[in-house]
Amino acid sequence: MDVLSQESKRFLENVKLYLTMNGKKENEVEEIVEELEDHLLEAERNRKDVSHITGLSPKEYMKELAGEMSFDRKGMLKLVSFFLAGVMLILF
Repeated sequence: MDVLSQESKRFLENVKLYLTMNGKKENEVEEIVEELEDHLLEAERNRKDVSHITGLSPKEYMKELAGEMSFDRKGMLKLVSFFLAGVMLILF
């Protein structure tokens, strides 16, 4: 059983967070993360790191991914609602 390096795990978490916070559809985000995980596992088997997959800086790679995906208004509204509810609970 292959296990990803800490660097790759952190990268996948950052990709998921970045895409979610940029209003991308949850199911599309999950698909992208799963596909990236497969690519990272293969790269690590061949002794390569995250930069082999991204080809760019991780930040630029995430921006490029986000630009290719559609915006999820309903999902973003839901995310903002949860955020505001959390803030209200903390303040009151």
